[in-house]
Amino acid sequence: MKIKKGFMLRKIQNTAVVVPFGADSVDFNNIMNLNETGAFIWSKLESDTTEDAVVKALTSQYDIDEISAKTDVAEFIETLRKNGLIEE
Repeated sequence: MKIKKGFMLRKIQNTAVVVPFGADSVDFNNIMNLNETGAFIWSKLESDTTEDAVVKALTSQYDIDEISAKTDVAEFIETLRKNGLIEE
C-alpha cells in the first residue's frame, strides 16, 4: 500500500498539511493537518510498504510500544482510506 498519486505532504509554517494536486484536487474537499507522528507515517507510506513495516519504523523512531503503534497506524491508515488517499 502507498499514498495515492496526486497528494503530497507540505509544511506550512510548523504544520504538516496534505495537499492535493492535479485532477485529484477537484475531488478532494478536505484539509488534513498532520502532527509529527502522522507526518512520519505519511512519509513511510509515500513508497509501497506494508502496515507491519510502518509499525516497525514507528517503534524504532519513537518511544512507543508495538501494540500502541499497531493501533495508531491502523487508525491512521483507515482515515486515509476513508478519504481516498491510499492505493492498495
